[in-house]
Amino acid sequence: MNPYRMWSLVMIVLSLLLFLIPWAIFPVCGVGRFAPAGGITLMHGCSGTFKAETIMSVLSLVVGFSVLMVPRRPVVRTASMLAALFGVLVILFPTVITGVCMLSTMPCVHGTKPALIMIGFCMILLGCLGIFIPSKVS
Repeated sequence: MNPYRMWSLVMIVLSLLLFLIPWAIFPVCGVGRFAPAGGITLMHGCSGTFKAETIMSVLSLVVGFSVLMVPRRPVVRTASMLAALFGVLVILFPTVITGVCMLSTMPCVHGTKPALIMIGFCMILLGCLGIFIPSKVS
């Protein structure tokens, strides 16, 4: 398999996981089984993280599909840099920028935050690996 296509498929899978973590896998307060009877209401510190990670997942999905559609070296190099940047932002949102709930018993603290940090590290690693994909591929 072409390494550019493999890179893009891994990026797409990471993007889908990034989207599903705050929505379904480890839902933040006010979403999924933690939603009030009236629907989704985000009013805690994790609401900013929830919104930012959803946007980051859509942007990284676009990056993954762009490499899948145009598997050329300049596109992969740019996408790799974007993937590393998105990985850094994925880590910074729940830890520094917006944060999560203050109570340690909340599900976003012991589920969502570590999962997002792990996905962020995987995206940084994927971005670094994408820079070193050889330019001569079969």
